[in-house]
Amino acid sequence: YVPKDYEMDVVVPLEKAGVTHVGSVHVECMPDDGAKEVSWLESLKDSTVKAIVASCDLTSDSIEQDLAKLKAASPRVRGVRWILDCVGKYEPDTATHVATLRHDGLDYLRGSEGGYDGNVIPEFERGFAMLEK
Repeated sequence: YVPKDYEMDVVVPLEKAGVTHVGSVHVECMPDDGAKEVSWLESLKDSTVKAIVASCDLTSDSIEQDLAKLKAASPRVRGVRWILDCVGKYEPDTATHVATLRHDGLDYLRGSEGGYDGNVIPEFERGFAMLEK
């Protein structure tokens, strides 16, 4: 989906309705590499993207480097998103849905047994804390 498509599908109808379009926010689209997606966005001409919410796995062993790559790829990165119940390349059986289980069986929001048990997932907590930097 490139800027000219967005222009025709979103900007033109908004302006016809009397709404002034001042920009858009790109939210990651389940890329294999978040920094590469951000770099691709930076390469687009005539984009109305003013801010980017990039893909980043907060449980990654390389979280510090991953976040640094995102920041270096674009000054428009404002946040990150990682779909907790979808791991790996996008395929129909990995789509985010309440019936889809993570491949590692852990529930990063509700605890290690799938229901809130007070346990924290150290890798997630470490990555989450890195966002403060």
